[in-house]
Amino acid sequence: MAKKNNIKPQQSPENYIRQKARNLPIYECRINKSWLNNKFSQIIVARQHANGNLTVCFYLVDLGCLGVKDSGFRFNIDKVEYEELLQRFEDNDKIISVEYALAHNIIYAALAYAEELGFKPCKEFTQTTRFMLEEDTDEIELIEIECGKDGKPLYVNSGFDNETRERQIINQLEKAVGKGNFDFIVGMEEEDKYEDEYDGVALDILRDEFLDLVETDFKNGNQENHDKINSLCEEICLRMCDDNLIDKYINEWKDEIDIEYEDKQINAKFLGLKAGTPISKSTEKLFDNIFEKLKSYENKAIKDWKKLEKEIGKTAFTSFLELIILRKGITKNYTQKLNEYSLQYSDYGLIKLFKYVNLQEQKEDVAEIILPKVSDIFPVDEKITDYEFYQFLSEKALLLFRKKELNLTEAFCTFLDEIEISDTFYFALKGLASISRLFLLVEHFNNESDSTQNETLLNIVHPNKPKTKSPF
Repeated sequence: MAKKNNIKPQQSPENYIRQKARNLPIYECRINKSWLNNKFSQIIVARQHANGNLTVCFYLVDLGCLGVKDSGFRFNIDKVEYEELLQRFEDNDKIISVEYALAHNIIYAALAYAEELGFKPCKEFTQTTRFMLEEDTDEIELIEIECGKDGKPLYVNSGFDNETRERQIINQLEKAVGKGNFDFIVGMEEEDKYEDEYDGVALDILRDEFLDLVETDFKNGNQENHDKINSLCEEICLRMCDDNLIDKYINEWKDEIDIEYEDKQINAKFLGLKAGTPISKSTEKLFDNIFEKLKSYENKAIKDWKKLEKEIGKTAFTSFLELIILRKGITKNYTQKLNEYSLQYSDYGLIKLFKYVNLQEQKEDVAEIILPKVSDIFPVDEKITDYEFYQFLSEKALLLFRKKELNLTEAFCTFLDEIEISDTFYFALKGLASISRLFLLVEHFNNESDSTQNETLLNIVHPNKPKTKSPF
């Protein structure tokens, strides 16, 4: 007979970790073997439930200066899945078992050191995964952990921080300890290997190379020169854009940089259900499946949407899903349904968001388009879910790109590196921003030269929306 799961289904994994994780016994702790030498620790803390399953938290710890850079968890998984996770960690570095006290001391030493320098831990740690750790009291054996290197902060950019983020970190270190009182190392990733090629090269030559590569890759339907195109795009924008204007735009969005959201994708309120309504595993799975299948399997997504509506009833959320599916096709039903649901669910943020965007898109003069603020859409005194924040940024981006202003688009690309959001949503938004920036560059050069070749490129890079029949 299978063991009973003793975890109450109506309690979210996040709340369980916050309230009860410390009551679970430590199963084991792991760390990458090279942590002491490279100043980066990948720490795994696993606790065991009464049913034998494990809840596991991960911590990416920078002992050089930044503290806990990233964190996450897997809740109530079996040991087979846990071993698969460990294998993925070992793909990058050998991981070894350690006593909990060492893992604890590494994390809290890095946190304290980063705080002295003015750096905060990632939101996932603050909101959830810190509760997987014991409280930092005298009951935990004290182990001396060296932070920084040779008595000074050390910042290592392995290629994940863009130029703007790198400059912010260095500026903060200069503010905290003064120029020359810290070390920094900038790694060379694949995407940066072309940087030296651009020194002294005229902008028009970079432009011609950029356009030739775009035509080759997009026309042939491959991404052979993807890295070079991105690198050229960044270099050209760096030369063409106005840093002061970019800073001005980002400053206007500062409320969104510090926004606090719930580190989970769904809850009862989000689904349009009565507060406290239990959310079944089936509902969670359908939610995940719908958005995954919407990327390329629209008919399957529609089936799952109908299953979800049958399971939880017609709610503001299932109506929002219907609007997403309608909007992916060219149909008059979308506007009709949007108006209907805007009246029926007037307080539901995501439908308000779609209505706001729809009104802005109807403006013929793009200069009159007003980008939404979070406070325009969601109650200021309530936290939103990370999915709602992602959807808000996606819709804002679509309006922003309609304005066809390169400085504004470049500001959004930079802004994405300053906000706290999950990797999945970050890369989705970054991809959207990058392809839009690329399109704007092609369009800019097309207007500049009035070239038939570049007109063809516009159709290749940004084809018209396919006319698909709506299922509704």
